[in-house]
Amino acid sequence: MSSELSLDEMWEKIEEYGIDRKLLEATHPSNELLFQLYTAVLRVNERVHALNNNDDKTS
Repeated sequence: MSSELSLDEMWEKIEEYGIDRKLLEATHPSNELLFQLYTAVLRVNERVHALNNNDDKTS
């Protein structure tokens, strides 16, 4: 199994956050831009989970 991330896997995660694929594809994004967006989505997801975990500890 390859450790390389496919474009479809990046698109899937990006779409999970409500970003419309057809609308974004209309701008002809580069693979680099998609990777940056994917990475940003992952960072936001990590921060949300960290905040939720902190809320659970203080409740």
